[in-house]
Amino acid sequence: MTLICDRCGSHDLRITAQSYNGDDAFEGYECGNCGATGSLTHNSVTGTTLSGCLGSDGL
Repeated sequence: MTLICDRCGSHDLRITAQSYNGDDAFEGYECGNCGATGSLTHNSVTGTTLSGCLGSDGL
């Protein structure tokens, strides 16, 4: 999976925050092109969720 900005389609995403705790992970992102923000959360049981400006090009 490759992350993209849903607002402008850019791949220029910068990690602004990270947190890991056992089976859970969180990463905050900011688009280097348009400034939109979003996050990725992952849990080993429930899977991965994208929010805000984050999308995936499906790869």
